[in-house]
Parts: sequence; structure tokens; C-alpha cells
Amino acid sequence: MVALNKQLFFKYFLIACCIIFFSATNSQAQHLKVKIKGSIIANNDSAINNAYVKISSNKSKMILAYFNTANKTHFSTSVNCNEEDSINITVTHIAYETYSKNFFVNALKDSLSITISMIPKTNTLNEITVNAPPIWVRGDTTFFRMNAFKEGDERKLNEVLVKMPGFEIDENGNLLYKKRRVEKVMVDGDDIFADKVKLMINNFPIHVIENVQLLENQNSNPLLKGIVNENKVFINLALQKSKIKSAFGNGEIGIGTLKRYLIKPVIFSIYNKLKIAYIGNANTVGDGIGWREDLEQKPGQMQSNSNWIMNDLGFNMIPNFNNTRYIDTKRWSNNIQINLPSKKKVKKQIELNSIIDNQSQFTYNQSSLLNNNTFITRVDTNLIHQKPLLLSANYTLEQNFNENSFLKSRVHYFFNGTTSNQFSNYKYQNSTNSTDNTLKNKWSFININTEVTQKKSNDRVIKLQLNYFYQFNPQNGVGLSNDWQNLFQLNDAYNQLQQNLQFKTNAATFDFESIKKENKIIKTFGIHFNWKQYLLSNTLSFINKVKDTTLNSFTNNGMYNYYTIAVKNNYSFKIGKVNFDNKNEIGFLYFNNKERKLFIIFPFV
Repeated sequence: MVALNKQLFFKYFLIACCIIFFSATNSQAQHLKVKIKGSIIANNDSAINNAYVKISSNKSKMILAYFNTANKTHFSTSVNCNEEDSINITVTHIAYETYSKNFFVNALKDSLSITISMIPKTNTLNEITVNAPPIWVRGDTTFFRMNAFKEGDERKLNEVLVKMPGFEIDENGNLLYKKRRVEKVMVDGDDIFADKVKLMINNFPIHVIENVQLLENQNSNPLLKGIVNENKVFINLALQKSKIKSAFGNGEIGIGTLKRYLIKPVIFSIYNKLKIAYIGNANTVGDGIGWREDLEQKPGQMQSNSNWIMNDLGFNMIPNFNNTRYIDTKRWSNNIQINLPSKKKVKKQIELNSIIDNQSQFTYNQSSLLNNNTFITRVDTNLIHQKPLLLSANYTLEQNFNENSFLKSRVHYFFNGTTSNQFSNYKYQNSTNSTDNTLKNKWSFININTEVTQKKSNDRVIKLQLNYFYQFNPQNGVGLSNDWQNLFQLNDAYNQLQQNLQFKTNAATFDFESIKKENKIIKTFGIHFNWKQYLLSNTLSFINKVKDTTLNSFTNNGMYNYYTIAVKNNYSFKIGKVNFDNKNEIGFLYFNNKERKLFIIFPFV
């Protein structure tokens, strides 16, 4: 009986242990899945990437997740823990103090959305300082810390920009960021030579720059922000306040043999009410006006009229080769901008620019020409002179009537007095010939533009713009050659061909736009009126310098008027990173012309 009781005791004891074991196992098996989302920022709200995140259970002491955020500034993950537990989230970064915080979770709180704010640290070890990261992101702005990309021998902004990820300068002198052109360079938020991108990056000193701020998804009109995304790219140069008193700048001076010299002063004063900037350039070392700088100086309307007038005689260019090696220059240019003292809601700006240059190039070319069954050797030599003369004056007024109304007016005067000349010799067999071509410009341009923008609500803006410009482009082209008689089958010898061209343009534009954003769809309703008038006078003459006779061979006088009225109703939206546009426009175009032509038919010899 005693033995039986002992057997029963052990039996019940084993059953009880199994019940306790399975109960404990079952309680341990009741896991909870917790979703965790977090963003990592510094205490100044700048985003932080390349951080290490560790998530562990305080109850079991087990590490539930461990990963690196790489180039992201946020993370999202899921972990399994006990049904009622507290987890610890630890974030480490080489440039910031360690972040560590506990969070309680249960069935009713199975998701966390947190913002992790980290404090920068500066650790000094054997006189080595660990600084903030070289690149960080905050919204649409990417910050590049200047000192992180300097190697010690750079002096100008363009020398450092090309070392920053995403930046490049193409063969035409455009500054690109991820293949998109940078359209403005600001200084501490001020527009100082902002649209002269090449001028700024080639001259702005880097010793005063704290960081370069790359601004994406920008608008030229501030009231359109949030409604219309023009997707423009700007740069803002944030300066070191501790190093700048009232003015800063730099300069280059050099003197060499063969009458070579270089003087480049750069002066900025932007912390007073009267803000002034000056960039000068006087040199004979080949640093002449280039293609990009020429475009930045000339008004867009003048560039669009280039098909009506004669082009300047250009240089022979070698791709991917520095043209200072084969083009001589004598440049003298001055760029001055003054931001006048103004009230809080009013900004006034005066900008004066002048470029004078004397560029020359000598070319030599030897070629073989097939004449019947034999090759003829031909030698060409060209001496090309180009003397750019560009003068520009701008006055800009910006006024904020209130936070929802904005006015911008601009008056722009431009003068182009460029002269180009090419003297050429052609030698083949026993024949020698020469030509001398000269083109002189005396162009004047004036533009008056006013734009008024009013924000009716957070999702609707109306814009009214008036624009007028007048342009006068007289040109005088002269060609000297002894072959004019043969080329044009003239009955007498003429050694000079002269073309006098006078081209005038009047244009006025009125634009009204109503822009509204509804459920991520941008609706644009607009009315456009445009009037353009072209007046053309063109005379071609042959002159015999020996006999002092002139033959007026061709005369063309014309006046052309274009009237356009159009109404548009467009829709645009974005799916992911792809833009979709639906453009609907209807309009009326009227054209008339008054033209008089006079032809003289040349008798054949």
C-alpha cells in the first residue's frame, strides 16, 4: 500500500511538472509583433544618415534588430517581443552623442512612430577633431560642409563644387547638379549677381563659406511655392559670421613676360543696409569672355532674333582643350551690384556690367583638293580679331504689399558694340587670293517688365504680367576680295562687298494666369496677348575703290506685324516621379506685312 502510494505520488508529480512546463512554454510562445518607424535628425532639425540602430528587449535582454540606415534619414522595421515588454532603441553615429530610450509595448500599443533627435559631439583626440558630417539633408535642401571638400589649394568656388557629389560643369560652362542646370547662386539668401552663375562660381572666395546649400524644387516666384513646382535648382552660400566684419573678398595680381598681366579684384559688403558687390577682371592671359558668360549678359529676346541678323565671325574651337592656349585676349570687365537701403517690404537693386575685350587667333590649314584626276595642295591662313563690347544696366524693384501680394518690376538696358574681323589668304597652284571681312554691331535694347502675383488662398494664385521691349540692331558688314566680279558675274571689277542691315523690333506682351491646385492636380487657366513688330532694311552694294563707283545690287525693306491672342486651360499632375501634362490651348494669329523689294539683274559677261 505504501509502495502504491509512492507510485501514485510520482505519477501525479510528473503530470503536474508537465502541466507547469507546457504552461510556461505556452506563455513564452505568446509573442507580440511591433512595428517601428523612426526619423533621425540633429537638434537643429537637419536630417542624419549613416546611423546604426539597435533594438533590444529589456525583459529577455535579447537583440531584436540591428542595422545601418546607409544614405537614408529614416527607418522602418518590425520586431517580435513578449506580449508585455519594454524595448530599448539605441542609435549611434560617429558625429553625434549616443541616443538611448525605453518604450513600453503591449497588444494595445503594437506600433511606434518616433523622432530621434541627436546632439552633435566634438571629440578631441591628440589634436584631431571629429566634426559634423560633410553632407546632410533637410527637406528640399542638401547641405555640403565646405571644409570637408577642401584640400588646401582651392581659392574659387568652382574648384570645390566639382568635388561635391552631384555637381559638374559642362563644356559650355553650365553648372549642373544631377544633370540639371543651376539657375541661381545666392549669398546668405540675398540675390547678388544671382543669375550670373558662371561669374559667381569663377570668382567667389571660399574662405568665408560655412556650407553650400543646394535648394531643389524651387520657384522663381515665392508665392507659387506649394502650388506649382517649377523644379528649379538654386544654390545658397551660407557664410561664416565669425570671420566676416563689414566686407570680404580676395584678389589676384600677376605680371609676366610678353606684356602678360592679370588683375582680378573681388569685394563683397553685405551686412550693412547698403549692400555692394564688385567683381573685376583685367588680363592678357587668355581669360576672355566665353560662351556661357556671353549668354548671361545678353537678353533672351536679343538671342531669339539672331536668325534675322548676321552672326559674328567666330573662332575655330578645339573640343575638350583649353582655348586660352590658342586665343589671345585683352580683357577689361567690371560688374557692380548695389542693393539700396529699403524698407522691410521693399527691395531695390541696381546692377551695372561692362565687358571690353580684344581677342585674336591665327590659324593655319593645309589640305589636298581633288581636281579631275590630280590633287591640288591648298594652304589657308586666317587672322581673326574679335572685339566684344557689352554694356548692361538693370534696375529691379520688389515689393510685398502683404504676405499674399507681390510685385516685381524691372528696367533693363543693354548695348552691344562688338566688332569682328577675319583676314584670310588662300594659296593653291600658282594662284593666290585674299579676303578681308569685317562686321560691326551697334545694338541697343531696352526692356520694361512688371509682374503682379496675388495668393487668393493656400491652393490658388493669380498672376498678371506686362512686358515691353524695344530693340535696334544695326549692322555693317564689309568684305574685301578681288573675286567678286567672277563670283557674281558682274560686268565690271568690284573689290568691296558692303551690306548695311538695320533691324528693329517692338514687342508687347500681356499675360493673365489663374493657377489652382485640387487634389494634387494643378489647373492653369490663362489669357495671352502678344504683339511683335519687325522692321527690316537691308542693302547690298558692290564698290570699286579704284573707279569710286557703286552698284546697289539688292535692297529689301519690310515691316512685319504679328498679333496673337490665346486662351489656355491646362492640367498637370504627378504620379511618383513622373509628370503628366494635359495642354489645351486655342488662339488666333494675325499677320500682315509691308514689303518693298528692288532687284537689279546683272548682265552676264
